Amino acid sequence: MQSIKVLLIAGEPEFSDILTDRLRSWGFAAVAAGNREEAMEAIALSRPDVVVLSLRAGHGHDLDTLRLIKNLDPAIEVLLLTCKGTAIDGMKGVEQGALDCLPQPIDLGVLIEKIRLAHARRTLPGDRAAVPLLAPLLAGNDWPEMCATLLTCLQSLPERLFPL
Repeated sequence: MQSIKVLLIAGEPEFSDILTDRLRSWGFAAVAAGNREEAMEAIALSRPDVVVLSLRAGHGHDLDTLRLIKNLDPAIEVLLLTCKGTAIDGMKGVEQGALDCLPQPIDLGVLIEKIRLAHARRTLPGDRAAVPLLAPLLAGNDWPEMCATLLTCLQSLPERLFPL
């Protein structure tokens, strides 16, 4: 199985180094870009599956980076990391096509699950609305939770196939 390609865009080199190292230790093919220009170059060279974009307070142009990514390839899923003073930008980013926004300091386990979910949304054909229900299955959680999730998916199938 090929590694999920993750591009981290963050202006803080120390944060980028630590997070990319952690993601690599979890088996992701993670690279970092320090600014929009580096990010666009990385996207052009090797289309990532998922982009993690760190929003910075006072840098409203970070959402311009999101728009550029989505214009270049709408299938690239983007996760936003918000810090103090960027929550509103995070909500605007979700309205503009980001999959989700996560507060910093980031919980690595939550970020890993969101990256896997984003990758699943990118790679699974068909109805993307079903993907959140399948996320625990894709993440390899324990059997009782997987069975409950599968049952929920199957129960909602008639509604998806035959909407009223």
